[in-house]
Amino acid sequence: MDQIVVTAGNALVTAMSTDAWRQAQAAVKRMWSRVRPAQQAKVVSGELESLRTDLLDARDAGDADVAPVLRGVWSRRLQRLVDEDGPSIHELLVDLVEQLNALLPADARNGVVAQVQVAKADDHSVAITAGQDAVYRESGRSSKR
Repeated sequence: MDQIVVTAGNALVTAMSTDAWRQAQAAVKRMWSRVRPAQQAKVVSGELESLRTDLLDARDAGDADVAPVLRGVWSRRLQRLVDEDGPSIHELLVDLVEQLNALLPADARNGVVAQVQVAKADDHSVAITAGQDAVYRESGRSSKR
């Protein structure tokens, strides 16, 4: 699962229990409507509202297991968008995470982080991005970066 998808799912579920929920819900609806028909965005918005009620009821009952489950559900749902629409959705998810992060109180942002690397190679050039060591081989040569 893409890290940006997990981050977006975490930020979304965290936002469900804040005073900025309506703004967060609207941000998700806007993002969804950019990649799916408007009617589906309305359905998603309604589902979010229902799940928010479930989350708040569970929190009031002392049930801490619901939030992690919802994070997984929404991460998977967002991953399906990526799988169906390809890389073009990544920019929208980065924007969504930035919007949601801006709505979260500082103490709720812990663990909600997005990091995006973009590399572009033209003609016969090579672009390499890696989170750790990478091995690049060209014409029999090998170099560790």
